[in-house]
Amino acid sequence: MSKGNKWHDFVKEEKGATALISIMMMFVLLAFAGLIIDCGYVVYSKIGLDEATMQASDSAILAVDNDYFDETGEVEIIIEDAADYIEYVLLYNLPDAILISVEADPIKPNIVEVYSQRTVPVHFSKILGINEVTIYSKAICKVDG
Repeated sequence: MSKGNKWHDFVKEEKGATALISIMMMFVLLAFAGLIIDCGYVVYSKIGLDEATMQASDSAILAVDNDYFDETGEVEIIIEDAADYIEYVLLYNLPDAILISVEADPIKPNIVEVYSQRTVPVHFSKILGINEVTIYSKAICKVDG
């Protein structure tokens, strides 16, 4: 009897347990791959939200009070105008983003903080009961004279 026949006899007598374990492991590996894909998409969306929020916060420079700057030499941002500019730029760059708040620093009126959020749908995480993930972003803009 050759070695090839021994292997063939061993495989014949196996009764399918290895095949069952292999099929189950395939589903587990596919689930892990799906979770990795979902995590990558959430990170990609977070980077996009961070970039859009930073660009929106930089638009606060358009709301500088020029009269106050001419009188005192200090920069002061008109927060109502800045909020309008920031919301426009944020929604232009990322239409599904939500502007949570625009806050000015009470001590230093040349600093604006922008908070935004975005809801990201996930596909493979539905196996675990997670349908969507909400991500948040914060950006600070300091305008100097």
